[in-house]
Amino acid sequence: MNLINSSFIKLIPSLIATLGFIVIAGNCHSQFIENTKAQVLQSESYFNSQAIKRKRIKTITVTFFSKKELRGINLIKGKSNHFLFDEEGRIERFYYTNNFYSNKSDTLVEWRYYKNNRLITVKQASDKNIKVKSIFYEDDKQAIQILGTSYNLSNNLTTININSYQEKSAEYITHKVLRNGDKVTEWSFTDKTVFERLVISQKDSVTVQEIHSFPVNDNNYSSFEYSYKNNLLTEMVEIKSNKLDYYYSFHYDSNKNLVGYSKYTSKWESEIEVAELLYNEGTGNLQAILIKNKINNSIKIRKFNYTYF
Repeated sequence: MNLINSSFIKLIPSLIATLGFIVIAGNCHSQFIENTKAQVLQSESYFNSQAIKRKRIKTITVTFFSKKELRGINLIKGKSNHFLFDEEGRIERFYYTNNFYSNKSDTLVEWRYYKNNRLITVKQASDKNIKVKSIFYEDDKQAIQILGTSYNLSNNLTTININSYQEKSAEYITHKVLRNGDKVTEWSFTDKTVFERLVISQKDSVTVQEIHSFPVNDNNYSSFEYSYKNNLLTEMVEIKSNKLDYYYSFHYDSNKNLVGYSKYTSKWESEIEVAELLYNEGTGNLQAILIKNKINNSIKIRKFNYTYF
């Protein structure tokens, strides 16, 4: 990939100098990013399937770059995301590579299967095993997840031979949601329970039933409060027990495309991170996401490449 030939490189100097939010309209292409619950922050699956379907996008490849203050832009080697979509715009396969130390990379491949426009099966493959999650719904919400594993005999993610599949556990998920006007709070209640699961697991051919409650704690769990306006997420508060809370504000253009967000501490008073989403002026496709850390003035860049049906 040649960043010099990319039109977004022309915008980077202005971002570094002013970091103002530049709105590049997409010729009536609205909502390329699905951001109803801050997916752009919390999920790899932040693409709007209807926009992907309309544009007939087949694959998206994401490459990562970094820039320190007064230094050039550097490709982060060994790190990338790859998405394969079906003709309905849903993610069919996703894999990422991440160079975690020295010259060693970690790769994970995920397949997704759908029925009646609902995700019903997820398979994640690594060099040692394949994890399978089967999903069942109640009132349009995930209610039961059946988890299982199988050994990967080939140690090759492109030609996988599997053996000895076994269902390990069943998770019965109880969702608790409080609603108050335009605000939605999830996983935060008076008893400080994030969610509850009834787990039925197989141990030595004996069925063992266990009930697990996962409280909000210092290390693993957060509660989120979302605020909306005109059906667009405008603010999110991430609350961690005994830790610093984070506040996010989201910005959109006239076509309802997400064009940026800011991250704060101290209830909107100290801006610590600012992000800008750049769209191709001709196609309306997301071209890059630039995130500036305002504490150390470093910039992280995600660049997106596309193929089509």
